[in-house]
Amino acid sequence: MKLLYLSENQNSATSFYRGSGILKQLSELFDGQLDYDIINLQQVGMSWSNIVQYDIAWFERPASQASLNFAKYLKRINIPFIVDYDDAVFNIPEGNSASQYFTEGVKDRINIMLLIADKVVVSTDALKDNMCSDAVVINNCLNLRHLPDMHSNSKRLNYVYWRGTDTHADDLYHFKNELFSVSLEYSGKFVFHGYNPHFLTTGNQNCVYRPMSDIFEYFQQIKANPPKVIIVPLQDNIFNRCKSNIAALEGIYFGATVIAPDFPELQIPGVMNYKEEYEFEDLLRESIENKPNENMISWKYICENYNLEKENLKRKELILDVVNF
Repeated sequence: MKLLYLSENQNSATSFYRGSGILKQLSELFDGQLDYDIINLQQVGMSWSNIVQYDIAWFERPASQASLNFAKYLKRINIPFIVDYDDAVFNIPEGNSASQYFTEGVKDRINIMLLIADKVVVSTDALKDNMCSDAVVINNCLNLRHLPDMHSNSKRLNYVYWRGTDTHADDLYHFKNELFSVSLEYSGKFVFHGYNPHFLTTGNQNCVYRPMSDIFEYFQQIKANPPKVIIVPLQDNIFNRCKSNIAALEGIYFGATVIAPDFPELQIPGVMNYKEEYEFEDLLRESIENKPNENMISWKYICENYNLEKENLKRKELILDVVNF
């Protein structure tokens, strides 16, 4: 069997967890019966003679006109395809920079993709309820094969760490008073990786910025400087409630204490959950002072419940079902 994997950005962090980063392990579950190619949909130039060599296609977060055109072509020549989404694209807050891309026209394209796809895959139960009631939920998981061995590293630096992009600038701004207040009193550093929140870093030597980096460079940087606390400051809205728990999974893997909202996806044993902004500040102060690290409880939980092989078996079953192999 031959699978065509189509992505609009196969080097993204999402693709590491749901696409390019897991396909090798997925193919191994087929005992040599699955070959695959990864194609960037922004550069695709395939002819029918290439396309008919494939039994199935899998789209990662398709939203462009090129994605829709390609999907329609596959439909015409009877090649089944699966679409995979990781965000509530119909409920992006105005303060999220991604809202500028996801116009009504883009949303219309996504709706068509959902209608004509043979199967829809999403990353959380909340996203299934929000986007497609018939979707199959496949969780994001850590691909430990390619990550540095660092969970056992007990040495912690006096760092509070946040990773993200400008799409979460509004979330950080929402918690700016709490973050600024605690950071000024903290003996260590607040590190913001991937986006520079100037409203926190300007005039505050305890808040520092690290530019976005290759996903493996990011993990190596954390290995060299393992933080004490990972923070996930999110406003309570539909978009954020549908998000997966990648930030928490990474924080747990790093051996840090994780502070995250009290959303179902983030209710992980050992994680410190908050409901209101003041609770976030209280938990942050508690975690950097004398709060015992309950990370091993969290680590055991995600090893049992967010296992890549188990989730890839779901992908395998889905592929076989769609292809009738």
